[in-house]
This record gives sequence, structure tokens and C-alpha cells, in this order.
Amino acid sequence: MYTTSSILGPLQISMGQMLQDFGKFLGMFLLVLFSFTIGLTQLYDKGYTPKEQKDCVGIFCEQQSNDTFHSFIGTCFALFWYIFSLAHVAIFVTRFSYGEELQSFVGAVIVGTYNVVVVIVLTKLLVAMLHKSFQLIANHEDKEWKFARAKLWLSYFDDKCTLPPPFNIIPSPKTICYLISSLSKWICSHTSKGKVKRQNSLKEWRNLKQKRDENYQKVMCCLVHRYLTSMRQKMQSTDQATVENLNELRQDLSKFRNEIRDLLGFRTSKYAMFYPRN
Repeated sequence: MYTTSSILGPLQISMGQMLQDFGKFLGMFLLVLFSFTIGLTQLYDKGYTPKEQKDCVGIFCEQQSNDTFHSFIGTCFALFWYIFSLAHVAIFVTRFSYGEELQSFVGAVIVGTYNVVVVIVLTKLLVAMLHKSFQLIANHEDKEWKFARAKLWLSYFDDKCTLPPPFNIIPSPKTICYLISSLSKWICSHTSKGKVKRQNSLKEWRNLKQKRDENYQKVMCCLVHRYLTSMRQKMQSTDQATVENLNELRQDLSKFRNEIRDLLGFRTSKYAMFYPRN
């Protein structure tokens, strides 16, 4: 019911629009995440042989390895938590043996590229998208809120299910009345009088549809006329403001010219005694 509030209603509309943008960003992010996950899994999974028992722990092992990147899910989790700075780059450059420096270098390059694409580019893109959506709603805050409020009011007048799901599965008295009325109409329509009434109802329906179309055209013409009138008034007001600004500028320039003329006249009269005329 936040839509009915003039304060919380626009915020709810903005959040709804921002959630749509977040869904678009989430699809793009998952595509990038899975791409880098597949690359790292293929890189570190080569030549991996799991051991049942480990006699050494951590840096005391002669052959350093990391079981994180030997599965798709583990690599995906590591890259995901890397966004929140909960994974260090050292785990991506772990060498299985002292001779596999190329593998370590390629892993570091992949992680660096992932950092640039996701942490820098996509994160800033998400912030820009959310800011744009919020600003778009904020610029037309009153109109958006009134439209959402009117939509909420109209939902109470819709002739739909009385009970929410799953209780709408149970037939209600209104459903039984609708069923009886539809059956009676179907039976009456197959009689001779019913056929005549049906033809008359079709004619009435066509006339009603024609009237609705005419009313729609009239309303659209009125809306277009009102829009053009408002735009013309805005243009005239801006033109008047421009003319007023020009008039003020002309007055200021004329005052400045008179002051300069007076100042120059005072100076010429002051020093005229030193320069006698021939």
C-alpha cells in the first residue's frame, strides 16, 4: 500500500524500475562470470590428480596446489567473492610445480582482466543504470505517482477473482451465479427469439463499438490540441523572456555608454586649458 503515499509511492516506483535494470545487469554479469570461470577451470584443471592423503600442509608441501580451481563451482565461488575483496590474487597464481610459471602468469592475466571487466566496468555501469532510472522517475515524480495510484484504484474495480490464490480454486457463490447466467444465455440463444435478440445485440454492439471509436478519436484530438497549446504557450513565454532580457541588456548598454561619454567629456573639459585651440 506504499503506492497511496505521496512520499513512499515514488520511491516504490523507482525501486521497481531499478530492479528491472538490476535484472538486466545480472544476466550480463552471469555471462561474464561463467566465461572467466570456464577459462580458469580449463587452465588449472590440466594435469591435476587428486590425492587421498596429504602428508604436508600449506607451504610445507613440495607441490603447491589449490583444489578451488579444479571444479566449475569452486572457481565460480572464488571469482564471485573476489568482487567483494574476499579472495586474494595469490590463489590464482598458485603453481602446481616449480616449472609451470607460464600457467601462473596466464592465471594472473585472466584474473586481472576479470578485475577490470567486472569490478571496474560492470560495477560502475550498474551504478550509472540505477542512477539513470532513479533520476528518470524523480523528474516526473508527481505524474508517475498519480498514474500508479490510479492504476491501484482501478484494480479494485476489476471483475476478477474475489479470493487470492490458491483459494480461488474453490468455487465461490459469484462463480456459481456466473455459470448459471452463462448457461441460461446459451440456452436462450438457441431459440428463435434468442436468435433475433442475438442479431439485435450484434447490431447494438457494432453501434457501440463505432461510438467508442468516435469518442476515442475525439479524446485523442483534444489531447493533441491541449499538448500543442501548452507547447505554444511555453514557447511564447520563453520568447517573451528573451525579449525582456534583450531590452534589459540594451538599457544597460545605453547607461554604460552615457557614463563613458560623461567621463570622457569631464576629462576633456579638465585638460582643455592646457591645450589651447588654434
